[in-house]
Amino acid sequence: MPQGKREHILDYVIPLPPINIQSEIVKECEEVDSQETQALKIINDSRAKIESLFRELDSMPKTTRFNLENKRAFNLSIGKRVLNFEVPDIDSQNEIINKVIELESAIKESRLKIKSLSGHKELILKKYLA
Repeated sequence: MPQGKREHILDYVIPLPPINIQSEIVKECEEVDSQETQALKIINDSRAKIESLFRELDSMPKTTRFNLENKRAFNLSIGKRVLNFEVPDIDSQNEIINKVIELESAIKESRLKIKSLSGHKELILKKYLA
């Protein structure tokens, strides 16, 4: 690990870029912060909506069946064949399941965006201070 005397380190002058460059750095960093805040808001809002949808599902009658034709929610490989007329009309449950799947996708996209933004401020500083 590099070492140095405290006096030498404290005497080291870090040059400041011109004010217009400082303004550009701040502007770009604020844009990154804004994007990160938006992504976090999407995650938090989506989680709240998912909880609400699950409460809605839980409040439905327990005798209600789910439509197994919803290939986004179910993946069956073997079992009893169920004909369309044997399954009650349950569009509302399928809508809820599809909304949950969409919200989970939004959460995943927002997490990826936050991850991609994590090193962006360093790149901004390197761009202007190199």
